[in-house]
Amino acid sequence: MRIVFLSFLLVNILFAHKLNLFLFEENNEIRISSYFASGTPCKNCKVDIFNEKKELLSSVKTDKNGEYIIKNVEPKLFIKVEAVGGHAVEKKFELKNIKSKQDIEDIKPENSFLQSIFAILLIAIIFLVLKRIKK
Repeated sequence: MRIVFLSFLLVNILFAHKLNLFLFEENNEIRISSYFASGTPCKNCKVDIFNEKKELLSSVKTDKNGEYIIKNVEPKLFIKVEAVGGHAVEKKFELKNIKSKQDIEDIKPENSFLQSIFAILLIAIIFLVLKRIKK
């Protein structure tokens, strides 16, 4: 039973402070939305905006909803969001002339694949432990 409890505890610790970043274009503005894995917005988090050559253009903070809007943007940007405690996420954004709201980058497929494999392994471990306990 301790192993099951420790496994759940380990999984929660691994994903507890994961910082998510979503970027989308709307009316020639880039909207930044950042939040933690629990759904809590990343309030007053530092946002660094770099150009294509990775030169710092500006450093700003998110609002109470974990959002920030970039106006007068360059075609290619790198955006980095840092929360208190060293949690950070960085994404590349390429401006496209799309009028509607569009998600540019979702969760990377390899991340969801690894999470799926990890979840299957965790379920297998739980069944093995339950089988041993039942004997």
